[in-house]
Amino acid sequence: MFRLNTQFKYNKKGTTILKRISILGSTGSIGTNTLDVVRKNRSALKVRALSAHSRLETLAAQIREFEPDLVALTDERGARLLKSQINLNGTRLLSGVGSLEELAVDSECDLLVSALSGAAGFLPALAAVTAGKNIAIANKEALVMGGDLIMAEAKRSGSRIFPLDSEHNAIYQLLQGCPNSADLNLIYLTASGGPFLHLPLEAFHTITPSMALSHPTWVMGKKITIDSATMMNKGLELIEARWLFDVNPDQLSVVIHPQSLIHGAIQKNDGSIVALMSPADMRVTIANILSPSQPLNRLGIEPLSLSHLGRLDFLPLDRERFPSFALAEQALAAGGTAPAVLNAANEIAVEAFLAGQLPYLRIPDIVRETLRAHSPKSASAANLILEADLWARTFAHSLL
Repeated sequence: MFRLNTQFKYNKKGTTILKRISILGSTGSIGTNTLDVVRKNRSALKVRALSAHSRLETLAAQIREFEPDLVALTDERGARLLKSQINLNGTRLLSGVGSLEELAVDSECDLLVSALSGAAGFLPALAAVTAGKNIAIANKEALVMGGDLIMAEAKRSGSRIFPLDSEHNAIYQLLQGCPNSADLNLIYLTASGGPFLHLPLEAFHTITPSMALSHPTWVMGKKITIDSATMMNKGLELIEARWLFDVNPDQLSVVIHPQSLIHGAIQKNDGSIVALMSPADMRVTIANILSPSQPLNRLGIEPLSLSHLGRLDFLPLDRERFPSFALAEQALAAGGTAPAVLNAANEIAVEAFLAGQLPYLRIPDIVRETLRAHSPKSASAANLILEADLWARTFAHSLL
């Protein structure tokens, strides 16, 4: 279903074949991990472009090290500061929100990595697939908001979409061994359960941002870490998987796996289950797309050993403990603009929680009330999706 287009170009010396990578969101967790994979594969990978919002110090260091041809800063003031602080040495600097879409359609890029956070990734992803660009996507919100539209455009243009989330990347790999969709019965996405898997429900009112940011297995950005605590992240991944793998919602299931070693599994119609296991390190999945068959020790990651694994636990997902996941299921079932509304309301609620303006238990309440007030409409065009997104943000703010 997903195969990387390996039409690479020569570098300026004309002696080494390089895959040219552009990264949207290079200063975040996925972006920095992607650059670490590039760093350890200089003979095969070249950074074409980088983008960030406001982390000037981190971006400046990346520019010095990787010498990209293009850099985009969505923050106009930050772009002016960056230009005054470092010598760009011929690197072209773009600025403003539209700069992300300009990078997304760059003809000199072989593979676009979308490592953006939240709804900001929707328009660049849509622009990329419309232009027929290959895209490795870690920005699940883009497919949550407009999965039907993005996948339709990718099919029309010939764009190939490769999943960078560890769970979706695992399913992507497993489906290579199940090329006949008629043989597929069920897709399992795994979830760690986050920091509150065993916290008594009566203690949930005491949860603070610092408690929710203490994820037991993954090191991630703040927003996705909170989403992992509420299990909204797994709900968003459920919606993403529906579009990525073109399956019915009843073919998707989520199971709690606290050790985070099995990242996904598929059940075939004969009843057998095939799972993928790897260390809980995002560089494993990134390397799978950027540099297949990459030895883990070359990335500085210790490979798993079956004789030293210990126990592997699997638990059903408790929707009373994690009501945000149930809301994502409802939005997927409603279809249309409901998932975009779900995502927007959740972003507002999480932002308020991190700012100390909203109790943890009110996060799903804000999302639920926003969904109830929304009548889903068609999500067949970008403007319809963006209108629903804006409406949901305004409504969720009014609830705060």
